[in-house]
Amino acid sequence: GYIFLAYLLAYGTAVLKLSRGFMLGVVIVGSVVWLGSVIVAARWSDRVGRRPVYLVGSVLLVVWAFPFFLLLDTAVPALIVLSVVVLTIGLGLCIWAVSKPLRGAIASALDTLGWGPDKGFDQAMRGTLRLACAVTAVVQNGRLDVYMAVTFAAATALVLGPMAVFG
Repeated sequence: GYIFLAYLLAYGTAVLKLSRGFMLGVVIVGSVVWLGSVIVAARWSDRVGRRPVYLVGSVLLVVWAFPFFLLLDTAVPALIVLSVVVLTIGLGLCIWAVSKPLRGAIASALDTLGWGPDKGFDQAMRGTLRLACAVTAVVQNGRLDVYMAVTFAAATALVLGPMAVFG
């Protein structure tokens, strides 16, 4: 999702010739809606379970794929915002539903490595960050590598932070 929003920024400015400020605003709106949909998904999954929430999010993303690009290519600001809002709602539903199993898988992998810098955890994270920067540099020139590095660091902190604090 983060990579997609970064691509959206580049696509909107380079191909659609929209202002960078507008596209940054769209990305911010999408991120806020994404956060809100994760909170809604969390509360909803407490009532019905993760599987139905993930199914709704997945269906929304599949059904919305073609309308998203059709609306995006109109270059009409309101339609672009609408397309990103609906997309990020689907992303939020899916991300929440898979985050608990993902955290469990990461915790299992960290148990295998051993927790802490003396067991190689910090080297693994540094290597992953370097790989993300290298791939981004090949795919996109410019300062997107800084954005990707910061995004990766924030995502890593959000996923691993609770495990470090709460065990």
